Amino acid sequence: MPAPAASVPRDATIALAAVELRRSEIKAVPVGAVSGEPWFVQPGEAYRVQLAQAATRTEAGGIRRGFKVGLTSSGMQNLLGVTEPDFGHLFADMEVENGGTLNPREFILPKAEPELAFVLRAPLGADRVLPEDVIAATDYVTVAIEVVDSRIRDWKITWTDTVADNGSSSRFVLGDARMYLADAAGTLRSLRTDLVKNDELVGTAPLSEVMGDPITSVCWLAETLYRFGIEMQPGDVILSGSPCAATNLLPGDHVVANIENIGSVTVTVDEERKGTP
Repeated sequence: MPAPAASVPRDATIALAAVELRRSEIKAVPVGAVSGEPWFVQPGEAYRVQLAQAATRTEAGGIRRGFKVGLTSSGMQNLLGVTEPDFGHLFADMEVENGGTLNPREFILPKAEPELAFVLRAPLGADRVLPEDVIAATDYVTVAIEVVDSRIRDWKITWTDTVADNGSSSRFVLGDARMYLADAAGTLRSLRTDLVKNDELVGTAPLSEVMGDPITSVCWLAETLYRFGIEMQPGDVILSGSPCAATNLLPGDHVVANIENIGSVTVTVDEERKGTP
């Protein structure tokens, strides 16, 4: 049983909340909201919890693979009562190959989102990042699926909870096709994104639903990370945000994300194996 937050200094509380969320992720067992008892994590402390988790993973040998941007649509921001996106860390052990499978026992209540992923070829980060900076630093873009999975019980989250919980990120899948921004930067926002589950279209929207343009999302991320003393590096993957709502994932589900003129990516949730520990 965690010690009540009121009985320990805030730095210790933040560290303990980070441990609790990481343990929840590893065991795939949900916990209560960290914005409530016993932690009472405040909005200004949420990223400290996330960064503490990231530091622990890195110290244990985890390899940073990049970052994700969440809450990029006005609908999601309105739902959580905020006016800007959030970010989370991506690690190498979160990546699933295109066409791969997910073990349902490793998740709590997973959902899938279609996204445009940027892969960098140069460092990116400054107080002010312009679209041309993103274009110059990007090697290519591709279609991706992000699997989100809140460690907070029943997805009953506030902005503070999802930020502390690494932006609710869990896995990501990158497509094989590549598009070079120099050829398509001006048209990205108009490209249609489709999310198909079990041969049924469950979501469709243009990329303009991502902050008006996914490049704007990457600008926001680069500036925000820079304020935390983080500069993105060559090879980093950036999931720029989903233009449409996530879909729930159950054992046996097959999901395809497609972005017009770029390509598609797929992932399947393995069937539940009864009696398997």
